[in-house]
Amino acid sequence: MSPNIERILASADQETPELPTFPPNEVQERFVGRSGRSALEEVVPFLSLIAKFKRPSKDTTVVDFGAGWGRIARFFQDVVPANQLYLADVDPAALEWCKNCRVQGTPILLEKSGPLPLGSNSVDIVYSYSVFSHLAEYAAELWLNEIHRALKPDGVLVFTTQSLRFLHLVRACAAKEDANDLERSIGGYMGADPEKAVASYERGDHAYSDVNGGGGGGVLTGDFYGWAAIPTAWFERKFGTKFTIEKYVDDPKILEQAIYIVRKR
Repeated sequence: MSPNIERILASADQETPELPTFPPNEVQERFVGRSGRSALEEVVPFLSLIAKFKRPSKDTTVVDFGAGWGRIARFFQDVVPANQLYLADVDPAALEWCKNCRVQGTPILLEKSGPLPLGSNSVDIVYSYSVFSHLAEYAAELWLNEIHRALKPDGVLVFTTQSLRFLHLVRACAAKEDANDLERSIGGYMGADPEKAVASYERGDHAYSDVNGGGGGGVLTGDFYGWAAIPTAWFERKFGTKFTIEKYVDDPKILEQAIYIVRKR
């Protein structure tokens, strides 16, 4: 990754002319739930996993799938040429923030129904942070197929999703009689029946709820955006002939969400 991650982290507290700037805190938090240095520090373990399985360089082509305001893409600025770093998002406001904050890369405004407008076998790395943790099953399948098409043979996809641990938390919060406001909110993430979501995941099925879909307005409507948890059994069943799971990490000490590192067969 960037030879000086600390320099990028420090840019959250002091403007560095050669590095990207930041949107207002409320904009950062609307996209990722955090702002400033905390928002950057959260993704450092994710970046380390990318580098471990496919180290980016001036010769690699990289897609930030769900770029947001460029929280992660800024870590690639010194490594991957701007014309080989693609900033893809369905939200035009996200790409506008990337531009306003001087995040270098080639913007791609996606349609919810695809496609990914890149050539087949043209990309070395795709990463996607906190996107597949929100996509409905049909949307997850569509985009995983598109990413597979775009990746070169042996190309790597690193993405996050919610896990059974998350679903257990939702169920526990929903059942708590003296829940506080935050717990009541979490308890409603999987709709009226979180037990059903747990059972679905344990069967090896994609678990999805449209709760919070459309909460931010614009394109993030509940038909494809809400809360989602992808079990390894689902991924193997749907994509086992296309991807090899190199590593699956579900450790809250590393990241709140589970992480898939998969390689194109």
